[in-house]
Amino acid sequence: MFKAKLVCLVIGLLLVVPAGVLAQTSTTVQSAEVEIVYVTGNTVAFLLNGEVWERQVPADFRVMVAGKPVPVSALVPGQKVMLEKTTTTTVVPPSEVIKIRDGVVLNVVAHTLHYRENGEPKTVVVPADFKFIKDGKPVGLSELRAGDAVTATVVTEKAGYATTTTEVKAAAKAPKAPAPAPAPAVAPAPAAAAAPAAAPAATLPKTASPFPLLGMVGGLLLLLGAGLALARRLL
Repeated sequence: MFKAKLVCLVIGLLLVVPAGVLAQTSTTVQSAEVEIVYVTGNTVAFLLNGEVWERQVPADFRVMVAGKPVPVSALVPGQKVMLEKTTTTTVVPPSEVIKIRDGVVLNVVAHTLHYRENGEPKTVVVPADFKFIKDGKPVGLSELRAGDAVTATVVTEKAGYATTTTEVKAAAKAPKAPAPAPAPAVAPAPAAAAAPAAAPAATLPKTASPFPLLGMVGGLLLLLGAGLALARRLL
């Protein structure tokens, strides 16, 4: 019975051996002050570097104003807001996962290896070009025999990856209180109605002359004298 060291695809003890350095994390922080142009719902327009930008923000986004978190709907045109954007990038390099198990060969059929591990029969398909180490030499699957005590090792490559997260914070001063509206002007009390002016006394036109009146009186006296003379004669 051979005692060989087997390198093949067999489930076993899991050991992780990094193929490169550990995960690396980098963080960048960007700050900028913007001026609010208008706010409609969760849509905010702001002035940055002389250009107007419009952004849709999450409904739960809050701006720290005077130490209190407020929704963007509380911002007013002209208000200055300091934005801080933090970007964190984590890069995980490729790694190797190594699995090691001890077993006993039961049978080899084509590219399939039947073996026993911890008293349980198991089966694994071995690649055609896979090489085993037996007596310190590389051998193929066809060279294994029933009863061989083997140690299986699997090296699995895991691809690297990168993740990026972004966090935005906003802070602003409380807006200035609006100037009080001027008090309405009070209209002066109406003056008491003036008494109507007395109508001027009727006067004769200054163009009238007293001579016609004197002539009329004289005529009446003459008539009266004539009447008295006539009365005496009749008596």
